[in-house]
Amino acid sequence: MAYDPMKNRECSTNTADPQMLDYSEPLGRFLFLSQKGQLFALDGLSISADFSKLAPRASSTSFNAVYPLITRIRPSNVSLVVQAGEPSNAYFLMNTSRDGSGKRMRVRQDTPEIIMTALKRDRFPVVRLGELQKIVNTSQKNQSPLSLPIRYLELRPQLPDTWSAALKDVFFANAESNQDKTDVLEQKLRILRDEIKATMLEQYLSKCMWLNDGGSMLGMLRYKENNTEFVPFDTGDSQITAFVNSLEKSSEGKYIGRRNFANVIPTLVKKNPWVSPTLHIYDPIFRAQHELSEHYSLYNGLRVLCDIGAPVLVHWEEGFDTSIPVVLLKPSHAGGQITQVSVREFPTRDVVWTKLEF
Repeated sequence: MAYDPMKNRECSTNTADPQMLDYSEPLGRFLFLSQKGQLFALDGLSISADFSKLAPRASSTSFNAVYPLITRIRPSNVSLVVQAGEPSNAYFLMNTSRDGSGKRMRVRQDTPEIIMTALKRDRFPVVRLGELQKIVNTSQKNQSPLSLPIRYLELRPQLPDTWSAALKDVFFANAESNQDKTDVLEQKLRILRDEIKATMLEQYLSKCMWLNDGGSMLGMLRYKENNTEFVPFDTGDSQITAFVNSLEKSSEGKYIGRRNFANVIPTLVKKNPWVSPTLHIYDPIFRAQHELSEHYSLYNGLRVLCDIGAPVLVHWEEGFDTSIPVVLLKPSHAGGQITQVSVREFPTRDVVWTKLEF
């Protein structure tokens, strides 16, 4: 069951049924963060006239694609001020000092304009639901205006421009939409997922060497229109022919190698710092035998595996979304040590990414 950020979130400090006012315009155009750090959008937000009750209405959209892009939440110098019973008179204040102690200046922009301005500066504004609840309760007790700080999501460094642009479109769509936002947000998030997938395939996975599902052919990966295709090597390439002839094969013509020890995760993993696929060596015995770590960036993982065998990825006909098996092909013993080293490293000959990408 999906986590519901709105479950048991209706807050009230008044047993009477207070007049509820619509605050969707000043507040509902922001994306929100739950107390568990999950993003969600609001289809609407009502607050009672006396600030005694808060009733958000959440969209069902899942933001799972966004989480690996975020490193932390940081404060901004912008806050939203709302008077009790006056949602149309909400306004923004900006702190003009670096340490937060200076004069606050009123900003003559509405909520969508505030969001658009932040996004143009590569800032991704959000509101913490827990902070809103606490501030509403405090304002009700003190009979004071609501002053809500706006937070910014900080993204991983060195993200591709296409990813940050697609994420901005998610925020734009939420700021421009009223009431049911699910369809438009799902469309924008699908574009973000497609951009991430395209980058992973075009910039990383297509530079690797691949083994077909049957284990008898080597080739490359071709990516076109959100689909992948296994393309066997040209038998007229002398280097490829020399490499193929330097590998051990079974009597059935299948390549011999180590299987079921590692896979490649073809998307970002939140806990890993690199902006590339992750090579996961999940077999603890294999790790201990070769003194390896469990997780590597794709480049570093292939590099350490070259010391053991010739690493290739397995192409499944049904495609892949969550993991790609890794096989370590076995070089023939017919050649000398130098030949075996060159054979092991040959599958990574096109892997020439810069160090900064990892």
